[in-house]
Amino acid sequence: MQVFRSIEAAKNRFSSVVVTIGNFDGVHLGHRKLISQAQNLAKSLNSHLLIVTFEPHPVKVLAPEKFIKRLYSEEDMIRQLQNLDVDGLLIVPFTKELSKWSARRFFESCILSPNPLAGVVVGYDFVFGADRSGNVENLKKWVGEIGAEFRVVEAQKNDSEVIYSSTKIRHALLIGDVERATGFLGRPFSLAGEVIQGDQRGRQIGFPTANLILPEDQLVPRFGVYLTRVLVDEESYLAVTNIGQRPTFKDDHRVYVESHIVDVEINLYNKNIRVQLLHFLREEKKFKQVSELVEQIKADIQMARRLFSSRFEEQNPYN
Repeated sequence: MQVFRSIEAAKNRFSSVVVTIGNFDGVHLGHRKLISQAQNLAKSLNSHLLIVTFEPHPVKVLAPEKFIKRLYSEEDMIRQLQNLDVDGLLIVPFTKELSKWSARRFFESCILSPNPLAGVVVGYDFVFGADRSGNVENLKKWVGEIGAEFRVVEAQKNDSEVIYSSTKIRHALLIGDVERATGFLGRPFSLAGEVIQGDQRGRQIGFPTANLILPEDQLVPRFGVYLTRVLVDEESYLAVTNIGQRPTFKDDHRVYVESHIVDVEINLYNKNIRVQLLHFLREEKKFKQVSELVEQIKADIQMARRLFSSRFEEQNPYN
């Protein structure tokens, strides 16, 4: 997949393109359906699929006080789109100046200009341009005027008739319902980063942990202890992960993500790992004595083993 970070960089890179546009935070099942429809159209037209998105998120620029932290990093979005065999990704730098573009200028600059346009595929609620003045009907008219194909993808729902959305995924994570988030994403929600050295507190009490620092704009799931799977170097490990502020030992506002690999001793310092959240075990709790915490961790591990073997062991961790 070719990645372009400006409209100019994307110009004339393909003989023709089918374009789809959106904020693909999470690349959830609704996004995947949109991409699949666009891929099918591109193949039928002997064209290439170009995805257009924006960085930073428009809300972060226009109303930073309302910005909702992202589910995944830009790097993860790129990785997910690569896995879906997308041909090109145009990441348009979003600025206040761009937000003032008319719907027509947006169409001509971000959709029509970079490459010969064979088709456009968008979601049913797509809007664009200053004050969200452009809509599906505008876009259909302008695309038709140049003889290109146009498709609208209707809302995608699960078996309970709930529409897939990043908002619903965020809500599920904030209440600890990681299985529901998995159902919307099509894969377990995960946190990723480089393992840093902590204060060795876990090792001192017999449960060494791999510690992550989350980016400031990363959504933090509900504080608590989770059954998790840690992915590193093409291997996966059963783990118990605490997300929170370690109230037994610390009295600050820093968020810690600490994963104890179950039944395996492995040095993960300076390794890049991905922690998949499979099930919420319990709330974070402050213990009066360290010995109480130790006994609770032992119980957490036993519960994690049972749940993993009965519900998650057969899952492919690299879906």
